[in-house]
Amino acid sequence: GPDEVMIPLFKTTAEAKEAQPQADVLLNFGSFRTAYSVTMEALEIGGFSSMMITAEGIPERLSKKDEPNS
Repeated sequence: GPDEVMIPLFKTTAEAKEAQPQADVLLNFGSFRTAYSVTMEALEIGGFSSMMITAEGIPERLSKKDEPNS
């Protein structure tokens, strides 16, 4: 369409949550180097009803490390 949609970028999940406190879904497209830490930060911040992580290369041992929070 002819309309532009501006999507803000934030350096941290905390900054994003502060700017958009009504957001309750996290879509994590981080690289394998950052996806785990971004997810752990989001779990610590709280307030998300759903999280979707799309990243290759996160070791299985890390994905199972926080299984009780899943």
